[in-house]
Amino acid sequence: MDLRPYQLEDLEKIKDHYFQGKRRLLGVAATGLGKTKIFSSLYQAIPRKGKMLVIVNREELIEQSKAAIELANPDLKVGIEQAENRHSPDDDVVIASIQTIGGVKQNEAGEPEFNKRIKNLNPDDFHIIVADEAHRALAKSWIQALKFFRVYKSDEKYNDPEKLLLCLTATPNRADNKGLKEICDDIAFVRDIRWGIKNEWLCDIEAYKVNTRVDISDVKINAGDFDNRQLSNKINTPARNTLVAEKYLELATGKKALFFTMDIAHAKDLAEELNCQGVKAEAVYSGMSRTERKAKFTAHKKGEIQALCGANIFLEGYDDPTIEVVCMVRPTKSNVLYTQAIGRGLRPFPAREKLEAMRAAGQEPEWIKPACVVIDFVDVSSRHNLITVPTLFGLNFNLDLKGKKALKTLEEIEEKIEKVPNAKKALLRIDEFDDLGKLSGHIEKIDLLIAAPKTPEEITPLSELPWIKTSKGYEISTPDMNVRIELNAFNGYSVYSGKNGHQKYIASARNLGEAIKVGESKLSDNQYQFSKNSSKWGGTPPTDAQVKLLCKLDRSGVNMFRSREEYADYILRTFSKHQVSNMITEHMSRRG
Repeated sequence: MDLRPYQLEDLEKIKDHYFQGKRRLLGVAATGLGKTKIFSSLYQAIPRKGKMLVIVNREELIEQSKAAIELANPDLKVGIEQAENRHSPDDDVVIASIQTIGGVKQNEAGEPEFNKRIKNLNPDDFHIIVADEAHRALAKSWIQALKFFRVYKSDEKYNDPEKLLLCLTATPNRADNKGLKEICDDIAFVRDIRWGIKNEWLCDIEAYKVNTRVDISDVKINAGDFDNRQLSNKINTPARNTLVAEKYLELATGKKALFFTMDIAHAKDLAEELNCQGVKAEAVYSGMSRTERKAKFTAHKKGEIQALCGANIFLEGYDDPTIEVVCMVRPTKSNVLYTQAIGRGLRPFPAREKLEAMRAAGQEPEWIKPACVVIDFVDVSSRHNLITVPTLFGLNFNLDLKGKKALKTLEEIEEKIEKVPNAKKALLRIDEFDDLGKLSGHIEKIDLLIAAPKTPEEITPLSELPWIKTSKGYEISTPDMNVRIELNAFNGYSVYSGKNGHQKYIASARNLGEAIKVGESKLSDNQYQFSKNSSKWGGTPPTDAQVKLLCKLDRSGVNMFRSREEYADYILRTFSKHQVSNMITEHMSRRG
């Protein structure tokens, strides 16, 4: 099995951590970047003291994992522990379904009661444990399995520090905000969607937003996402399903598509509507027999079926690089679910290495997938922020990219932001705009506002310096250096510093206060004093008369907002009386 250059790098990072005694590792790779190839090569890369176990969540992943491991290691015996399948004692690698070996029972003392199937596996035989789709690994069934194989770091009774636990996921951020620190100590590597698109291992996203008239404001939230039953009752309607089919035909007609629905009934109803409008579509769901489900997947891959509709059935294990369209028919607040869903369409065709090889041989493929079309169906929601393509890049969920390529658009926005002086970057509100033209105008005109940054409320008790809030965390800038703090997969913080856009990782911190101390320790005395002097004056709010006069003087500033009232509200929320006084003085001097 040939590994891509970055996969070789990531395998080396795992080995480096292992030899440093760091054995509870997290690896993050976006869907389509080949997590399976990495763990398939792990058996030969690590000096083992036993066998390797791979724990997966779906039936389709079992066969995929087995095939990949056998391809990478032709001499190994690979067994399966799932349903009617039993592993053999002489297997080198065992792939197990969490539904088969997991359990949730406990005795009166609160200790786990392991089920019969997991007891068929001797924990002493296994030295490497791989948890695939590890964002699920905080579930009780997963925790029990980790305890059984003694790789659960949070309880010494169930933790053998000599063993290696490698948790792999495309999306470490869970909807319920629980970090993976309970099971992992260190992040071995991170390859997100943006990295994959930028390096052409994934294709870019052509993003569309379709507004529906369905109001989901009163739908309850359970475990960080919408209540399934309530949401299904709201969005599985004939009118909305008709809109979905019509917009697909308008924006992506003839292209192979996946439709992510709320539940089985929704999948069936939407497939019926698509067929009524001339689209050959089928619903796929967990209640089908394995044979029937596999037949529909095969027909879809061959192009005999144009569209598949399903709830969570495609999220893990369905790989077809010729998929061109992902329709997010169900709204979600879960970054995990959303990222997995659109990842089904981000594999390029042909793959980058195959395309390069063909062109080196003087050949050109008959068809190159230009991009993945993602259509977000956005319902009315006064209480909830939804996950859409723009939110993956720190923008407003309601922003309509109108078919523009997401990464290219983001880089154009960032290029404009780079031209904004550091002292004015705090005034940028890029996540508040739902119109691309107004967002660009806001960035281009921001230098016309004369003001100092506003320090976030959560920073004020922790620092006297004017940290600003960004889409990823917090940042402080001086003329020759900046320090950045970002939330990481462990619900802690990572600290970076750099110059001229080049960032270097410094350290991790358990909380925001600790992260600020680490970051500020990297500032020289002069840099610290510069930042301190740029802090805003006093906390007295501006007067109504001041705001009214500023609205009259600052026409360019007003034009950056949707109305004069919105601009006035922004000034009241952001600046002190002293600052607004200085802004008025500056505008008056420009006129004079």
